Amino acid sequence: CPKVTGTRKNPFQVDLAKMRKPTHEISKKGNFASFRNGEWFFGAYGQIETSLFFPKSGKYTVKIVARSKPHDNVFPVMNVFVEHVKAGSVSVDSTEDKIFIFKLDVPKGVRDIVINYFNAALGGKRNLMIKEIQIEKQQH
Repeated sequence: CPKVTGTRKNPFQVDLAKMRKPTHEISKKGNFASFRNGEWFFGAYGQIETSLFFPKSGKYTVKIVARSKPHDNVFPVMNVFVEHVKAGSVSVDSTEDKIFIFKLDVPKGVRDIVINYFNAALGGKRNLMIKEIQIEKQQH
């Protein structure tokens, strides 16, 4: 059973060091995500995930601080999923840290949050770096 961290604080800061790099093969090309220097680095195709406890059903905002190294004027595309449902996709169009926002409905309970990147360039020339993830329950 995966280790679950809570989201009782609002906003909740995800501990990047506790996120998992899945061991199952996520693509025929492998998983090239690695945690180093306090952030996740995607040298090529990759996926990271964590399980979180959401104490209440409702609307949440996920803020991800990320940057990229484009190749041939193409930026990495970051995909965010909750329980295998795509919450959103964005081109990480900045070489400097930038906030990317995803809004989603999450039912109460333990939910998997998954981030992946698949439009890598040959030779690891296009990269994605994730520095911070924050989850906030929207107030009515």
